[in-house]
Amino acid sequence: MLHQLHIWGGPVGGIIVLGMGYILVGKHRRLLLDEILAGVALLIWIVVDRVNDSLFGGANPDLVKIWSVRGAVFAAMAVVYAIARSQWHIEQEKV
Repeated sequence: MLHQLHIWGGPVGGIIVLGMGYILVGKHRRLLLDEILAGVALLIWIVVDRVNDSLFGGANPDLVKIWSVRGAVFAAMAVVYAIARSQWHIEQEKV
């Protein structure tokens, strides 16, 4: 049981902090693209990390595969972020 709390403590805490931030910011202004993308990235990271851990973790974790998946997800999210930012700037300039 304690092991499960350790595994889920960080992701749940991250979701709580992000959710509270959305609530607080949302009371004063609309959320920005970067803020929305941060939430999406957090949720994607949590899901991929849980699947990654179930596939390659366990008693004898394959650290190379675990970190390779993490690196690939990070790189993919960086590329998607750059594309989203460039698209958003183009839309803003047209307006």
